[in-house]
Amino acid sequence: PAAAPAAATAAATAAAPASPFHTMSRDEMVATHECLFGSSPGCNTDDDELRTQLLEFVKPHADGWKAALAAALRKSVFQFLTSCGRRDADAERIASARLQSCSTEAAQRAMWDKLSLEYCPRAPAPPDRSSADKVLVISPGFGIMATPAQLRTLVGAFGSAVVCSNQHASPEEADFDMAAGILPILQEIKHHKPKAILCASKGGLYMRELWRLMKAGGHDHLKGIAYLMINAHPGLTQLPQGVKVILVQGAKEEKWQRERGYR
Repeated sequence: PAAAPAAATAAATAAAPASPFHTMSRDEMVATHECLFGSSPGCNTDDDELRTQLLEFVKPHADGWKAALAAALRKSVFQFLTSCGRRDADAERIASARLQSCSTEAAQRAMWDKLSLEYCPRAPAPPDRSSADKVLVISPGFGIMATPAQLRTLVGAFGSAVVCSNQHASPEEADFDMAAGILPILQEIKHHKPKAILCASKGGLYMRELWRLMKAGGHDHLKGIAYLMINAHPGLTQLPQGVKVILVQGAKEEKWQRERGYR
């Protein structure tokens, strides 16, 4: 008697129609994958691998092929929702509501687009870094020699777009003349036309001077540049208006420590 339920299940499975995946073309299997999972299979997935994946996910159903696909689609939607943080009961409710009007492949694809947008938005496309747009790094204070990993990370992200300034004079020297010291950086900005300028620590004095010149007038081209300042100089009391500025406080900053976090 104990074996009766198992035997009945096995008999129902055996009676179910065979899966058509064995006779499907690749295009047909890809279309099924897109409907079931909301995405195309990996470009390196060959026909046998794709067929195996589908066979493992779509279980035979006593009511036929359409019922097997419907059950697999419900399972896939449920798994997607729970992976996005929805509780089981909530995932079941949402899946039931969304699947009510998904009788065609087009409707299933549209459903996946809406689900992804609502519960798991796709990451934005990475910026095009193949252009000639430059990122200018103000060398003093950026740790080019002391902490080269910082620059390597930047180069790893932006490649040849990264340009380090030829101005290496520390603006904190007692006899430093900012009016003269900023000129090489202004020349490099004119030459490279960077989309962003980065500085750190004492290099922030150069950036503060750029902002002062911008406010004074006659340097409107500086307004179209984005600015990143790591470890803001204590002398910085205000930011320029109408300009993209990001301030970052390093966790290991020893000289100009600031409280980290939100207020």
